[in-house]
Amino acid sequence: LGVGHIVWLPLIPWLWTRLDQLEPAGLLGYWIIAVMLVNSLSLIIDAVDVFRYARGEREPYVVVAD
Repeated sequence: LGVGHIVWLPLIPWLWTRLDQLEPAGLLGYWIIAVMLVNSLSLIIDAVDVFRYARGEREPYVVVAD
């Protein structure tokens, strides 16, 4: 599932280059910054997950008791 978020990778630099075109204290600017932060965090988590999967770690995170 983590590989599917690879399309977000070019979105973050693209949004970063558009920040100077917004109002400094505008609501849209804060929203774009929040999107960039959340997507960056998600990409980091996905990268770790894909790396662990590629290394062979395929056990579930939570073991359900019978």
